[in-house]
Amino acid sequence: MVVTEHSNTNFSIDISPLQDAIRKVNIVVPAAVVYKLYKHFALTQQHTISAYGFHKRVLPFDYIDQNYRTTVLKHIREFLLRYCVGSFLDQRLRELKIVVAARPKLTNINIDNDLNMFFEFDIISTAKIPDLQDWRYLLFRPSQRKNYKDLDKQATLFISTEHKNELLYKAQNGTNATVQPDDWVCFTITLIDLQQQSVIDHKEQLWFKISNEEDALPYREVFLDKKVGAKFISNAGCLQDFFNKNIDTRYDFEIEIIDIVPNSYFSLDAFQRHFKLKTKKKGHQKLIEVFSSKNDLSLHRNIVEELFELCFDHHKIPAPLTAVAEQKSVIINSLLDSADYPVYRMQAGFEAQIENLAHKQVRETVLIDSLAYLEDIQVGHDDVRNYLNLAQRPRTKEFIYFKHPAIIANVHEYPTSDLELKQHCLREKTLNHVINYLSER
Repeated sequence: MVVTEHSNTNFSIDISPLQDAIRKVNIVVPAAVVYKLYKHFALTQQHTISAYGFHKRVLPFDYIDQNYRTTVLKHIREFLLRYCVGSFLDQRLRELKIVVAARPKLTNINIDNDLNMFFEFDIISTAKIPDLQDWRYLLFRPSQRKNYKDLDKQATLFISTEHKNELLYKAQNGTNATVQPDDWVCFTITLIDLQQQSVIDHKEQLWFKISNEEDALPYREVFLDKKVGAKFISNAGCLQDFFNKNIDTRYDFEIEIIDIVPNSYFSLDAFQRHFKLKTKKKGHQKLIEVFSSKNDLSLHRNIVEELFELCFDHHKIPAPLTAVAEQKSVIINSLLDSADYPVYRMQAGFEAQIENLAHKQVRETVLIDSLAYLEDIQVGHDDVRNYLNLAQRPRTKEFIYFKHPAIIANVHEYPTSDLELKQHCLREKTLNHVINYLSER
């Protein structure tokens, strides 16, 4: 059994040995943290809860504790899960290099008499892949671009257009760039008390795409026109709803804008850094991979598919049935929003195609995560920034194989954990590392 400690919140985590592809995870939130949140919630509700005998008076803490204890603890469970427990779990799984074939599944939340809170998860994991280090000896000959001059013209036009867009953006904004519609904004959010001090020692880092749609108006009102480095306090309803759905809260949050990925231009420098390209000529050649196509797919997509096929031929990659079932649900849910879904569903072999695709995607995730941990590949903030830069244009989005759900849908109703995005970035970085190494051998 693995036992670790969180450096800031003193959360503890137990992870059971692998058994039938399932590992049990138990995260303990100490009573000191639970009590701080409990008391803070009570203080923020004293002026809003009305009770017989306390007309126009502030409700005593003891009264709230006695009459609303169950409701408050239910709320704290939900809040902790969204605010810090989920990201703590993601962070520790990555640090311990545990390959997970599907998103962790919350199975239970308990609390003891001392107010220690226990979050129980199931994770679908796999054993180490035998002889995976031999990947470096694979013979890989990726597909080559078509020699149409028009492809070069398209890439040149794209580069020229985005270069002009960047110059215009910087001329208009300089160092005073602010959050605008369709930008990605990175921010930290901290729960603070009435003295504007953090309630518990934690800052959650999130990303959000500022949509121009009407239903995103509450978030636009929070972030629009804010600069990098700006700090402000907000009790906006959309933030309350993000952390809990079952109770009306009055929390204050301190928000700090960490970064902006603008939609006004595609950063060619970030593109070159993402793929470790040292010259503009190399950048031009790389762009051809999404302008050239083969078998109705971009050249880049074909190269990735060929790589996975080669790896699957030489390594036995497990795909736990429970993970495949989870991935089938993810695929079907993504298709439900399509107007063509009823047509797809009526086609012969639809179920088998979904099954095969889910099986393939699980094996790809297991393989690439295993390689990431084997090669000790690290990700940081700039990797996320470069990843989201690719998502800002339909053409360059083709460079992203492991797309976050928000990128697939091209909308973002809720903020996304920075750690969740980093896992996708780790896969992309590992994929590019393997392609580059084998292509240059």
